[in-house]
Amino acid sequence: MGFVADAVSSAVSTVTDVVLKKVAMKGGWKGLLSGGLKQFAFSFIASAVLSFAYKKLAGKPKQPDFNSFTNEAIQRKSLIRSPVADRSIIYGSVRKSGAIIHAETLNDNKDLYLVIALCGHEINSIGSVFFNDTEITTGQLDGSGNVTSGTFSGKAQIIKHLGSTTQTVDTVLDSASTVWTSNHRLRGVAYLMVKLTYETDVFPNGIPNISAVIEGKKILNVSTSATAYSNNPANIIYNYLTSSDGLGASTSEIDLATFQQARADCDDSISITGGTQSRYTCNGVIILNRKPVEVIEDLVSSCAGTLTYQQGKFKLKVGKASSSVRTLTDNDLSGELKIVTRPKRSQLYNKVKGTFVDATTDFSIKEFNTQESSAFQTSDGETIVNEIELPFTSDPVEAQRLALIVLKQSRQMMTLDLLLKPEHLDLGVGDVISLTNTKLGFTAKKFFILTYTLNADLSVSVIAQEYADAVFNFDASTEQVTLATASAINLPSATTVVTPSAITTSDTLNASSDGIVDVVLTATVSIPSTEAFIGQFELEYKKSTDSVFVSAGRSSNNTFQISGVEDGALYDLRSRIINTIGVKSSYVTAQHLVIGATEPPANCEDLAVSISGKSLTLTWSKPPDLDLKETEIRHSTATSNATWIGSQTLTKVSRTSTSVSLPAKKGTYLVKHIDKLNNFSIQATSVTTNITSITGLNFHTTFVESISGQTGTQTDVAVVKDGADHYIVLASKTNFDSGTSNFETNTTQFFDSGGVLANTKALGFYNFTNVFDLSQSGQVKLEPKLLSTAEDRDKIFDAVTTSNNNQNGHFDTEPSHFDGDASSFADIILQVATSNDNSTYSGFSDFNTTGEYSARYYKFRLKLRSNNNSANPKVSGMSVDVDVPDRQIEGADLPTSSGSKAITFDPPYLQQYAIGISSQNLQNGDRHTITNKTLGGFTVNYINSSGSAIDRTFDFISKGF
Repeated sequence: MGFVADAVSSAVSTVTDVVLKKVAMKGGWKGLLSGGLKQFAFSFIASAVLSFAYKKLAGKPKQPDFNSFTNEAIQRKSLIRSPVADRSIIYGSVRKSGAIIHAETLNDNKDLYLVIALCGHEINSIGSVFFNDTEITTGQLDGSGNVTSGTFSGKAQIIKHLGSTTQTVDTVLDSASTVWTSNHRLRGVAYLMVKLTYETDVFPNGIPNISAVIEGKKILNVSTSATAYSNNPANIIYNYLTSSDGLGASTSEIDLATFQQARADCDDSISITGGTQSRYTCNGVIILNRKPVEVIEDLVSSCAGTLTYQQGKFKLKVGKASSSVRTLTDNDLSGELKIVTRPKRSQLYNKVKGTFVDATTDFSIKEFNTQESSAFQTSDGETIVNEIELPFTSDPVEAQRLALIVLKQSRQMMTLDLLLKPEHLDLGVGDVISLTNTKLGFTAKKFFILTYTLNADLSVSVIAQEYADAVFNFDASTEQVTLATASAINLPSATTVVTPSAITTSDTLNASSDGIVDVVLTATVSIPSTEAFIGQFELEYKKSTDSVFVSAGRSSNNTFQISGVEDGALYDLRSRIINTIGVKSSYVTAQHLVIGATEPPANCEDLAVSISGKSLTLTWSKPPDLDLKETEIRHSTATSNATWIGSQTLTKVSRTSTSVSLPAKKGTYLVKHIDKLNNFSIQATSVTTNITSITGLNFHTTFVESISGQTGTQTDVAVVKDGADHYIVLASKTNFDSGTSNFETNTTQFFDSGGVLANTKALGFYNFTNVFDLSQSGQVKLEPKLLSTAEDRDKIFDAVTTSNNNQNGHFDTEPSHFDGDASSFADIILQVATSNDNSTYSGFSDFNTTGEYSARYYKFRLKLRSNNNSANPKVSGMSVDVDVPDRQIEGADLPTSSGSKAITFDPPYLQQYAIGISSQNLQNGDRHTITNKTLGGFTVNYINSSGSAIDRTFDFISKGF
């Protein structure tokens, strides 16, 4: 009872001399206390320090205090690394750390054992444990306390001790340590035994700050007399008042009935959005170095309560609408009634803000939603703020309700100063009275007694404030506000590093200054948007067939380049992030098939044609490929739907060329680039020339070879039939039935492959059945026409296999079309041999660029070629267009004989020609006629007007081909 005694002494020292005289008249302290002075003294004390709502009305700014609630709430979660620490009491549910009372390293300094004292009394339970702000739930611990999931899995063991008076030693620490023995039981101390196994990624900053969610002290239920865990404010205030660690009051000094009523009032069910909650709860920590009067003030703040000491007993009332205990009239007044209708400016406010510990956000200290009234602010003409602290409130809605009580009570602005007759000595601070006063127009108007003073004449001086039941009402639909932020503190964890989501890869060719070309693999690691403390990126790689990863380095840049990777190889890559304190994320993995030099060259870009007379020039942009070998140009007589395989090769130019000059032809020119591995561009780029005719050339005939009769000479080729169509194809190396297994079970090749890979002849020839006879020696221009396609017997759509260019065998990683690019690996070339006597012929050669020849007899031969012994050309039609040049024959001053003259052409024209005649010395009536006109010549005849033959002289000109 030291606090009570000190308080009495302080109060008595202020009593007036008149009261002291009254003490003597009543026969000393005993007589006066029995007469009511004790009630006066302790009522005065109660009104000064123990009334929550009405004390908060003052709104005085607080000076900075390192022992303030804000600092205490932060520090309570901090691990104390000191052998000396203040003891504490835990009431309700809190998150709290404690003092390290033992630390020891074992197992070659790999394991650190910590004993952390949480409080000096038994508690109900220990729930989740926090390492810094990372929660470790009970479900993450096995039966021995080992952490089995999350960041600290396998690196921590947590054993919880509740502090019972029969508590035994921690067996894990006892077994491991030679210092901690079976006598170290810590009875009456709730504590954690934590073992940490060192790993830099898990504990980058050393020992983490360790705290736990605790259900605190088991206390007496004032209504049932049972001892159990409770967060009811009435039970907790009772415990603190009677505890040896608290005020130390005896139970006889407790007005139990008021505490029982307060307990029931606190348990009232209040409707809130989404459910209900108790009217008031009390959850917090008491540091035992604090003054009891300060502690009690914080405790009663949890229930908007008033604690008074009257007639030798502590009485508790909580913030709930109360009935009047007495109705007063003018007859009860002993003196003048004074009234103040509006408080001083310093006691007026219209906005309440403050802090509490929010259990819904891991017990972080934060501001509750500010409570304010626009109507009050309009009335006051400004915004006036009162800041409060709720150190034992941990629910955001409950904090809002308490703040609303303070705000609403501030508007009960009327204050009465009453002098009552002695019969009202039994009233006390916290009582609600009603006043009926005709002069003031009051009819049973409620007031709340703030102070109570017993005067020398036994009259009672009372100061009472206006009171309204509505102050304690709460309408969730209009007054409850959800906190705008999920947590006041939501810092990233130092031990949790976000794993990058992906690695983006590509490869390119790179040419060094000395001309060496190699393949460079580029890997870019994604940057997580939620990781704020990236220090470095780390990348490792290996061929998929290897077992050991090779480091590509660490860098603050998220892009890495690996030189000298192998063409056609599949690489495994993995990457992780290392944060600024050295903690590593998990790996993200990727695979990359290096295409590099095996990637087909780019398609020809910007192909253009310009024609000048009988020649044209093709131009294109320089391709980007570093391993380019050459560019091939082909021609097709088709002006639409021309195909690469159905075109005739004209020429190939070096890798540095971006143009070529060729004879002008009607049709389509097609261009592909070729690299050093003989990969072709995937698509042929084409340009069409719609030339009506080329000056000086005339179509003569089309020489057609029909292949249905299979009469042409064949060398390593075969004529096959597919339905009604015939094709010339390359022959197989082996016979159809030479395979080693059943050909009908082969699912990776075409049926006609014979079941043998690369079974196609590399080169074959087909000679046209007939010789083309121009009928005379002369100059011609030949244009081949081919109907053709190609197939790959070893690459059907669903049987792509691994290869140098496709190591994983996926059809979508084929270097060209995923269903094959047979036309790039098959060639169809028409060749020609010439003769003037049909006996001695030149050797066969590919058609030259111009297609111009001079001879009478022509043999044609089809050359088929497979560049990989798998792609097979298929020719279904072939012919040659024969063009001949213009021919003009002239004669001058030619005389007739006997009226006629025969003109002979050697060699004769190939087709009809035109003739022009210019006659000389004609007489009136003379005329000429042309007879015997053949391809080899004609006859000119002259007659006079009588029809008789005459001789004349003439000139002629003939034109044809």
